[in-house]
Amino acid sequence: MTTGRLKKADIMTSDIKQKTIEILTKVWGIGPQTAIDFFHKGFRTIDDLRRNQHLLNDNQKVGLKYYDDLLKRMPREEVAEILKIVADKIEELADEKRVFEVICCGSYRRGKTTCGDIDILVTRKDGKPISNFLNKLVKSLEGRLLTDHLMMPKQSSHGNETYMGICRNGGLYRRIDIKIYPREQFGYALVHFTGNDFFNRSMRLFARRKGMTLSDHGLHPSIRKKQDKLWTGQNIPCYTEEEVFKALGLQYRPPTEREV
Repeated sequence: MTTGRLKKADIMTSDIKQKTIEILTKVWGIGPQTAIDFFHKGFRTIDDLRRNQHLLNDNQKVGLKYYDDLLKRMPREEVAEILKIVADKIEELADEKRVFEVICCGSYRRGKTTCGDIDILVTRKDGKPISNFLNKLVKSLEGRLLTDHLMMPKQSSHGNETYMGICRNGGLYRRIDIKIYPREQFGYALVHFTGNDFFNRSMRLFARRKGMTLSDHGLHPSIRKKQDKLWTGQNIPCYTEEEVFKALGLQYRPPTEREV
């Protein structure tokens, strides 16, 4: 408090291993454990990765290929242009007009002037099942917007689908995620992917203290049983963020007020 420094933090940041982890994890697809593995192989810099690409998986090679571009934040105007391209294509492919809701989350939704990536959430307003639509959307955006695929559309056990990739709209290469959620989970997904991380953690902690489990899929009553097993009850459907806050007994906070 008095010096603005912390001795333990100074030691950690000056440690060569810690510095290496910080450098290597800036490459998309390399997490802390992988960075440690590379450290033990003698890697210290991004150039070390470039000289040993035979040791990288496909996603890490893509992350390394666009390393410089992906480090740069983009103006929200660029995000808005990319969002419009995706939203227009969704409308073109839809079986009914204006049936899809398309929202860009993250820093963009919190009103920031710059964003690190693009995170787009999609749902059907009428609640009908969405089958194979995301795969069709991705295929139609290839060449026009999407340049590299990191994870093709994959449906989870909860019924949502996720695509992860690289896009380019005439400028730098950018990270983009497109996620489709069932209508009854959409409120939770909006809260989760709008962030920020600290705000989300505080909401999940608040839910746990009330005996509930909060995620991007729902809000469930939860009871810790024997052998530390967690029992979760039936999900509480929330179609909007306001309903999520209300279900937890919290006052609603708009996205621009979620910087913690």
